[in-house]
Amino acid sequence: MEPYSRHGKLVRDRIPQIIREDGAEPVTYTAGREEYRGRLRDKLGEEVAEFLEADEDSAPEELADVLEVARARRGPGGRRGSVGEDP
Repeated sequence: MEPYSRHGKLVRDRIPQIIREDGAEPVTYTAGREEYRGRLRDKLGEEVAEFLEADEDSAPEELADVLEVARARRGPGGRRGSVGEDP
C-alpha cells in the first residue's frame, strides 16, 4: 500500500474511491465557491504547463485535460462566471 500525501489539490476521476480501493482513507472536503474557482485557475496553469512540455504522443491527452479544467471553470451550461461540479 502506497501512502497518499498530496494535500490541497482538486481531485477528479474517482480518485477518493481509487484510494479507498487501495486500502487507504482519503481526507477530503468540499471547497467553497471562491476557493474552488481559485483552485481551478491554479489547476488550469498546471495543465497548460504540462501540455506545453508534452511530446506529440501525449499532447492530445494533456490538451484534453486543459479543456476539462476550462469547462469546469466556465461552469454548467457554459455560463460565464458560474461554478459547477459536473460541467
